[in-house]
Amino acid sequence: MVVPCPLAVGHHAPHAVGSGLRLEGFRSGTPRLGVSRSRPGATIHPRRGCPGAFIAAAAAGGAVLAGGCRHGRRRAPTRTSARVVPAPVVALMVPSVTLPDPSRLPIPKRNLIYDDGPRKELTAALGLRDVPCLLFLVWGIHFAVMNILGALGLIAAGGDYDTVLSTGVWLASFSGVGGLVQAMADGTLADERPGMAKEPTIVAFYSLWNLAVVWLCARLGAGYGGLPGDIATGHFLDPVMSFVCSTAFFYGAAGPTATLAEHGEASSNVLTDVEAARLKGLTEGALPGALYLVDAAAFANGGGQWWARVNEMWPAQRPCEQTTLLCGALACEVCMLLHRLGREGVLRFRGEAIPAGIGACVLLTVLPTLAQLYWHRNDISLWEFYFV
Repeated sequence: MVVPCPLAVGHHAPHAVGSGLRLEGFRSGTPRLGVSRSRPGATIHPRRGCPGAFIAAAAAGGAVLAGGCRHGRRRAPTRTSARVVPAPVVALMVPSVTLPDPSRLPIPKRNLIYDDGPRKELTAALGLRDVPCLLFLVWGIHFAVMNILGALGLIAAGGDYDTVLSTGVWLASFSGVGGLVQAMADGTLADERPGMAKEPTIVAFYSLWNLAVVWLCARLGAGYGGLPGDIATGHFLDPVMSFVCSTAFFYGAAGPTATLAEHGEASSNVLTDVEAARLKGLTEGALPGALYLVDAAAFANGGGQWWARVNEMWPAQRPCEQTTLLCGALACEVCMLLHRLGREGVLRFRGEAIPAGIGACVLLTVLPTLAQLYWHRNDISLWEFYFV
């Protein structure tokens, strides 16, 4: 006896009943059945997971019990009240993950999934959420220029640099909090995409990623350039906060990678090419978090005493580490700004937003970081300070 399951046999389901396959382990009562999607005509086994398969099994069982068996005498069922359910109807009862119809999506959702919605002007797309991000971006341009001039020997290091670092920490924190508020309060972000392709998850998580960078930067520079020194007095929280930061830095790259591994294949018909490209971009953008993870782990292990020893041996290590962290926060905020512009239709993701993000990260993150390393090359350590 064949049991037609739409998940397994697709368009072959109407021809399945009576072709000779068997239903294994079907007993009286109410078994919970699941079904393999590996091949057409798969045998249904009694396991949990697929209520639609149980309906299909009951339908097939009812059909055979009503019509009799072609070999041997007819047997009366021990206990059944099943009726035949047409396969197309059963197919409608089985939930499946498919791509949504673009014509029924709001424009922002259509842009996120298919990247083909109508265009929008920049001024019409910017909102209150973008104000702290734009201020942080302006600061980042000034910061990059300052480091390049320092590397060229045109300006000297001093207290002004600490003030600039402190300003960047505050602006990054305001932008990160703005992202969390948007993720919690903006109902238009809600969708049913899987894993890290879900828009509220993207907005909330990378705001938390940014705030993790902010905390580590503020902790390393506590008491300098306008940053509150009270942060250092809470040294008993250092291991906990360092663990939280390490988790955020790790998942920033692991989360998109896991979603791609599970749903990224074209045959799965779950993610579009646009979503897959964005997830790859999120993974690559979070790779600096691997370095920050080492910083957080070292701080969790050594605490304030370790950091005091580092500053005694390498006086420029503190501003160098803060520079590296703020450049990472700046890259995250710029990429999320471009993400919002792509969502609104100002930019196309694959042809415009992603290349713009790469260029911005090089100019505002990689370049000032390299300039800072060259500027203070005689007063910093690349790896030795981790083991002091």
